[in-house]
Amino acid sequence: MAIYLSNLAYSQTIHNDFCTREWHTKWNSYWHDDTIDYEEGSSVIRFLTAWSAPDTIVKRLSEMFPDAEFEHRWNDEDITYFEKLCKDWGVRCCGSWEQYNSYINELGEDAVRNAFHTDEPANDMEIK
Repeated sequence: MAIYLSNLAYSQTIHNDFCTREWHTKWNSYWHDDTIDYEEGSSVIRFLTAWSAPDTIVKRLSEMFPDAEFEHRWNDEDITYFEKLCKDWGVRCCGSWEQYNSYINELGEDAVRNAFHTDEPANDMEIK
């Protein structure tokens, strides 16, 4: 009964309903890179999610911290779809080989293959 009442606090009887409505993914992130890249004035956080990118969370974080610049890059597990969202949420680069090759040029082939060839969607969020 406690679980049911807890879910009702979020107006849902099943946790997946809340997650998909609020986060656009069915679960919380369940893997993250323990080595967060910290640079002067910038941090990169890497994590995995189910189904799709949690764009609503990234957008909400950018609203909560308006002085920080957020860039969110993600891809699905077979690289058939990926995109890059920046602070204005208007920049989208979707699923082209040209974009994939630009990732290789920017990050290096090994890094791209490790990040993009996974069983689940991969997310990189850079905060400046």
